[in-house]
Amino acid sequence: MCTDLKVRPADATSIISHEFPGYQHFDDRTDFPLLGKTEWVDVTFTLSAPDGWGDDGGLIKLKVELVKLDDPSQALAWEQLTVRVNPWDGAIRPRVDLWPKRGTLSVGAYSVLIKYGPKGKEELLNMTELNFLTPMTPNRVAHPVQAWLRDKEEPTLEYKSVIYDDREYEVIFLLDPLPSTPKTLPEMWMQFTNAHGERWCQRCRLLSVYEDDKETLKQIEVHCTIDSAKDITGPIYAELQIFGYGVAGIVFGTDDIEYGVFADEGIERIRDYIPAIGCVMVEERLKKMEETSREFDQLLDKFLQEQPQSRLDRMVGLDEVKSKVKNYMALMHFFKLRREQCLPTVIPPLHSMFLGSPGTGKTTVAKIMGEELRKAGVLSKGHVVVTERSQLLGIYYGSPAEKVTKALEEAEGGILFIDEAYQLYVESDPKDPGRDVINYLLTALADTERRDWMLIMAGYTEPMLKMFDANPGLRSRIPSSNIYRFEDYGPDELMEIAQNYFSANSYILADDAQVALSQLLDHDYEHRDKEFGNARHVMNIIETQIIPNMANRIATMASPSANDLSMVLEADIPAPTLSAAKPMRQPMGFRA
Repeated sequence: MCTDLKVRPADATSIISHEFPGYQHFDDRTDFPLLGKTEWVDVTFTLSAPDGWGDDGGLIKLKVELVKLDDPSQALAWEQLTVRVNPWDGAIRPRVDLWPKRGTLSVGAYSVLIKYGPKGKEELLNMTELNFLTPMTPNRVAHPVQAWLRDKEEPTLEYKSVIYDDREYEVIFLLDPLPSTPKTLPEMWMQFTNAHGERWCQRCRLLSVYEDDKETLKQIEVHCTIDSAKDITGPIYAELQIFGYGVAGIVFGTDDIEYGVFADEGIERIRDYIPAIGCVMVEERLKKMEETSREFDQLLDKFLQEQPQSRLDRMVGLDEVKSKVKNYMALMHFFKLRREQCLPTVIPPLHSMFLGSPGTGKTTVAKIMGEELRKAGVLSKGHVVVTERSQLLGIYYGSPAEKVTKALEEAEGGILFIDEAYQLYVESDPKDPGRDVINYLLTALADTERRDWMLIMAGYTEPMLKMFDANPGLRSRIPSSNIYRFEDYGPDELMEIAQNYFSANSYILADDAQVALSQLLDHDYEHRDKEFGNARHVMNIIETQIIPNMANRIATMASPSANDLSMVLEADIPAPTLSAAKPMRQPMGFRA
């Protein structure tokens, strides 16, 4: 069995000519510029043998040939080798250098063939193409002018909050050809860098669009379907590569965006392109997202509460969470009274887990608990430090110990709130640095002398519990009594959130507008997906659709009155989007 066949042209100045076997210099490219100094072709492949295969006790005779496609009968270069392959020894990876006669290599298509068997009766084990193209400056092949992120299942514009793992998405570069653009374009690759610093390359598909004369190249579309197994939440840097050189890059976000053609605020084009700048832009985008998230949380907090206990009562829904928090706080105030009377007091574990979807008030409840614990004398400050995987690791994996220590120092006297904490546990990767973060946290949790802080790990129910069950240290530090489940808001509760918002901001819902909004929220709840935004979803509808619709309507009035500026009409309420329907999530239990 012959697999993973890769080729690479070389010359005396190539790095690969000074390193053997130099597997790290081979990749999946098959298009290369034919340089004047190109002398030979390096070939590597993986060879394995099933039981009983081979001759002479495991000795295998192979022939590696380089042929031109327009004349495959004549080998330009060939090499025979004998290798020993035994099933019990596993696979081997030979490297062969094919030396054609000087001057025989020219622009055109070639094949590299791996054959097995006696002379004249060889069997083809594997083959790959090798294309030599006219040398050209990579960034002069085409000029990138625009890019998309497209959902292959649902190509229409649609608003979502988080990428689904079981769907495929495409990044599409639109290229403007230059006067010197060759008709035969080299293969293009796209290198992706996600918010966690993971990088991977994928081959692109090229679509040429011609003018009506069918001769003049009008545009080139470069399509690349993102590997669905990769983590593409958060900002992504996509770098277009030709001949292994980065020629263009964009940074875009996959959270809270509209799929389709990106507007300027949704895509960052790299004007004066330097390949390394993309990673810097990802870091800047992460910081921007964190600032936006903090501003949103501050607005949500201001809207949802006023004073700690009264704020908890005023929050919509969350009856189970409210009951548990109140009982917990009553216990803490009881211990405070015992301490004031100099009675023995043993504070129970503080550290907790908050399970549920976005927008259900997890951060708000954490802030209420911090304030109450400060009043009870359990915490000295009661503030909340919100962090996540990207801040504890960084886009370039640095020292988790240093970043965790910094986060703990900032949270001293208050609460360290790790949002989407399940991202620290990648079940399929035992070497993922997120596990180091968990281990450092466990060390801090085990320090009984350090009591003036509280850890809250928050995120979707199922992955959080999977992480919890896989870490005995967490189970021993966070008792089941400290696990809080934040259920989704129902349609009536979503409507109550909307009405509270309008009332707090001096808006009046007309009767027909109230009916239309109720129908919209009913529809969105019934067709919600697993990342449904709950309170955030309601606020997004109000702030990005209803109020802008109202402003556009008022703009047509000559002298709007105070009542006009306050009254929300049915025309301001967006209609339900039928195409956005998704399988309904069960209201209880599943929170993946």
